[in-house]
Amino acid sequence: TDAVLDLVQENPSLLGSDSIDLLRRAPLDTQAAMIQALKDVEGFREKCAEVFNASFEAKPSDERDATLLFLQAQGITDDNGYTVLHAISDKTVTECTEADKELTKKLIEISTPEQLNARVDGSSQGKTALELASLGGLTDIVELFVKAANTAPEKKKVLFLQNASGYTPLHLLCKQYALTPNQIKIAQMLINGATSEQLNLKTISGKVVLEIACENENQPEEIITALVKHWINKESDITLASPLLRSILKYPLPGSSVAILANKFNTTPSFMERCRLLVTQSKTPLDPIEIFRAAYFLERNFPTGQEVIDLAQVKSDAVEVELPAIAIEIAKEKMAESSKKDFSSHQSQILRKIVERYESIQATVKKIKPRDAMRATFVMEYEASKVESVMKKVLQQSLPGYVSVTEGELPARWKILKEEGRIYLITGDELGKGTFKETTKAIEFTFAHAVYTPTKATAHLVLHDTADEEAVADMKQEIEVLEKLKGLPGIVTLHAVRPLDDTGRQGMIAELCDGDMEGLVKEKSIKELVAPENLSSRLHTFGGMLAGLESMHAKELLHLDIKPGNCLVKDGVGKLTDFGTISTFAQAKSSVVATQGVYRTPHYTSLAVYKDPSCLDTRADLWAAAMSLKLLYDGQEFPWMNKLSDTVDKAGIVNKKAFPVEKFEKLVKEELYTPTEELEKLGDSRTTEQTNRYLVYSFMTKMAKGAMTAQEARVQFEDIIKQIK
Repeated sequence: TDAVLDLVQENPSLLGSDSIDLLRRAPLDTQAAMIQALKDVEGFREKCAEVFNASFEAKPSDERDATLLFLQAQGITDDNGYTVLHAISDKTVTECTEADKELTKKLIEISTPEQLNARVDGSSQGKTALELASLGGLTDIVELFVKAANTAPEKKKVLFLQNASGYTPLHLLCKQYALTPNQIKIAQMLINGATSEQLNLKTISGKVVLEIACENENQPEEIITALVKHWINKESDITLASPLLRSILKYPLPGSSVAILANKFNTTPSFMERCRLLVTQSKTPLDPIEIFRAAYFLERNFPTGQEVIDLAQVKSDAVEVELPAIAIEIAKEKMAESSKKDFSSHQSQILRKIVERYESIQATVKKIKPRDAMRATFVMEYEASKVESVMKKVLQQSLPGYVSVTEGELPARWKILKEEGRIYLITGDELGKGTFKETTKAIEFTFAHAVYTPTKATAHLVLHDTADEEAVADMKQEIEVLEKLKGLPGIVTLHAVRPLDDTGRQGMIAELCDGDMEGLVKEKSIKELVAPENLSSRLHTFGGMLAGLESMHAKELLHLDIKPGNCLVKDGVGKLTDFGTISTFAQAKSSVVATQGVYRTPHYTSLAVYKDPSCLDTRADLWAAAMSLKLLYDGQEFPWMNKLSDTVDKAGIVNKKAFPVEKFEKLVKEELYTPTEELEKLGDSRTTEQTNRYLVYSFMTKMAKGAMTAQEARVQFEDIIKQIK
């Protein structure tokens, strides 16, 4: 062995597959030393990768397995940073064979905890083998990890290892938009074997896995129910004051989960009595979750015998939890009763004002929901006096712009912007938040006859204090584009722009939309998404995205970040937004997108640009639009998009070695072009669902292949909507 090592180190050209084979055959206690000695020899890592690939692709045999076990034990990876265990775990359900499963069992046995916890390419953003297997739905492979963790305590950590964002494999599964049956089985497997401490692990945003699961509106009922059941069984001190209970009640919990929660409190007579009374008192039928929320709210804030009402808590619960009308009405009555007990006390005076304001709003605002009336009541009673005093300053300020206010004059995070004949009251109601930018609600007041009258709700966009120079430049460019495209179809409307401070940051007022395309999809279940009665109305919003691209391309502008999240929806019409990466046709070849060879959102990159960045033109936007249509159609992105996204590092750069062009081409053909061809062959024998899919897939194929302009795409899509059955 020493002789061979000396020879190879003196003459690296002697390295070959035989050298690797020699290493594998060496005594186990000397293999690591040999690898250490050779690791810096030029060409050694590459030769290892060659052997890795050749062995992995060979037919199953004892010889092949011995080599792969050696490569795993020594932590040797292929060109893409995959260990043998990563490579098997990244296979699809159909690709993973019985031989692979047998080999995986041995790989897990011989791997150290550090090797099991290793991430692809060694980066903090790379996935572990268990994460790959879980997301890929490889139930048998995950089961092997679970068995190993149960029999070898030192390997237990792999099941709930947190990534850089604090997500465990279970967190990642619960974040998935639509779980497959296999992924559901895997999630249940992980939940069943988890400890209370493991399920209480928090992400960097401070959320446990139950909260992540409840946030996902398409989360399978059995997953939420399993998590709730585990939480109830493992925690002995759950009360109405538990923060996690308050958190999950904001979401639409399934009936089975509500039943488990209700059972937890069935020994509390007052709580159960409230539930019974709510059912009999409500004028409309209540769902289980509505009954539980109402009972929770009333028992928590108005328990029998309580002398002092915690108005801050009542306000918080009434605003954040979706309460039924009966709960709000009972709360109003309780506050009215309490206001009469000690008539002259400060709290009684406040309670009377709240009750009077609430009744006034209900009487003057037509069809307002009790919960919205109560929300408005608290805002007006707690914040109105501050706003009124600042309004006087507005009248004294002659020039348009943000009104200067001292700390405490307005509620926290509120602002006032004056324009000619208008005032924008910018509230702290957050509509959205990005890396550098946040959007809050703003109310427009029109000045007429010496009176300011509220006219409409708008959106206020501003950069965070931490925004860098690039973000400031992006927003400046976005404002210029919005002014240039003002009034054109498919573009969000800009109302006002003013300097925010002397740092170069600007604030802008834009039209308030109902949400974005991504949110539109996530509010529907998969079954509703593909239902014909919903399909045409939902796809109608996509016409707005195409109209926006037509408007931009006509001005010789490329968007370069088309995706569902960047297309807002207003009254069923799509409107493009977020123009920070825009480029003119002439500048496209030197843009950041062209330089890096990927779109701003990498997994929406077109195959043509991925192959050759100099191909950046209108077809790149149309490709991304086609991928957006896929999400709108059935609520899921193409699987290849997830695989491409997995190779992106923190800087947004794609590892093209991990996702070569050949693989990209192969997957696009398998997942888009071939299914379209197969549907076309069916001809008149297609079912209604197949016909709808064919119409959408054939249109996406044309867009992906760059066979039309944005104008042609819009016209053709209008015809497709008419054909959807």
